[in-house]
Amino acid sequence: MSTSDARQRWKEWREERAEAASAPYGPLALTGTHWLSELPEGRIPDTPGRWTEAPDGAGVLLTASAGDGLTLDGRPFEGATTLTADAGPGSARVAHGERKLLVLCREGQWAVRVFDPAAPGRRDRRLRVRRELGAARGVPSVRP
Repeated sequence: MSTSDARQRWKEWREERAEAASAPYGPLALTGTHWLSELPEGRIPDTPGRWTEAPDGAGVLLTASAGDGLTLDGRPFEGATTLTADAGPGSARVAHGERKLLVLCREGQWAVRVFDPAAPGRRDRRLRVRRELGAARGVPSVRP
């Protein structure tokens, strides 16, 4: 492989990485990870509903009223349900407007991650990309 081929492959990889990072529900859209063990009242800042560990420890118990504006599987949600871990932001079952609320479990600890396509980090990166005229700028990487 020539040096120019390696540079071209690196450039393509970097552009793909930047695009993935700034996708609507990519890493730059993550605004918070909220561990339920640290929320004794079950209230996630700026997020409606009550989020607690299910009594049997097998998931997250979400309780919400119709006025909370949450959706579950794309439909308005009210009442109580037990949620298990989502595979990723694309499979998150609960949403609040455009924000996706991803349930996860790490080493037996339950949490909710909030992904917001309007997150400042994602928005700021898009502005930098436009200013710098480079699709991959704004996301750190190391040259080959």
